[in-house]
Amino acid sequence: MDGKSHSEPDFTTVAHFLKARSGLDGPKEVILLDFEMVDFDPPLTSMGMKCSLNDVRKLVHTCLAALKSFGDQPASQLLKVLKQGKR
Repeated sequence: MDGKSHSEPDFTTVAHFLKARSGLDGPKEVILLDFEMVDFDPPLTSMGMKCSLNDVRKLVHTCLAALKSFGDQPASQLLKVLKQGKR
């Protein structure tokens, strides 16, 4: 699951999160994130993204930080708990 490392996406699109599933890619554990792509043709095309466990952890932390920046208190509390677990 090596991808280019950069901070800006090649394109931005609109999607609705559907579900997350655990799975195996050979011997590796992965998380499959399913989305409904709203602005694709045909509309409402679904797409699955296979992510490593570390990438999903990074995604969760990043999403919680983004929610916290909007004043979301549950996200703020979850981030505190996660930071305590790292000690």
